[in-house]
Amino acid sequence: MNTITILDGSGRQMSPELIHQAWAPARQSRNIVHELLDGTIATALVAAAPRKGRLQLYFVDEGSAATCVNLHAAPASFSLVSDESSTVSMTYVIADRGSATYQLDPETRHLWLVYVDFQEIVP
Repeated sequence: MNTITILDGSGRQMSPELIHQAWAPARQSRNIVHELLDGTIATALVAAAPRKGRLQLYFVDEGSAATCVNLHAAPASFSLVSDESSTVSMTYVIADRGSATYQLDPETRHLWLVYVDFQEIVP
């Protein structure tokens, strides 16, 4: 089971049927590399940024998909917990300039897809 909880104190939750198997979050490097005048390289090693990407969530009806998008409009962070994959679980916010949208799945024509541009955060 997949559960997304809005972390605004309300306890509101949503449960997508599935998180798309092909999700591919990225962790951008924050290392700083300087090419010095003598031809050597100096580096400042910094931990990679938290994950960022696009969640693709499946819901069985349009109402649930619309509710998911509306909940993601709140000025809050979200907790995603998945029993299906431990690597998916995280706390996140909508990414800077990101969005949450939904549409009918063009392949199945009976599931609803919700897309959420996310930025993982450390609570």
